[in-house]
Amino acid sequence: MEIFGIAITFFSLIIAYQTWQNGKWMKLTISKIDEHIKDMDERHTKLLAKMDEHLAKMDEHLAKMDEHLAKMDEHIKGLSNLIVEEARSTREILDRIDKRIPEKTAYLIKEK
Repeated sequence: MEIFGIAITFFSLIIAYQTWQNGKWMKLTISKIDEHIKDMDERHTKLLAKMDEHLAKMDEHLAKMDEHLAKMDEHIKGLSNLIVEEARSTREILDRIDKRIPEKTAYLIKEK
């Protein structure tokens, strides 16, 4: 009986030692996982900051493009108005020429 008691005590000590080692290993693993999570969180924070900066630059660029397009639109409208005015002026000149041609031809015919 005493041999069984010594054997049970010995196995209990071995199990207690393995449990203690397993607890140390688990504690170490959890601390490494926590460090990894903190590192990933810092990386994500930096990445999000870079993305925000890039998006702000894109917004600024788009605003400049909008301004440029608005200026181009104004310029095109001005050119369009100028073309319309020049077309009216040309029509008026052609109308006057058309009215004078019969007068000039009649005058030239009378001279001969």
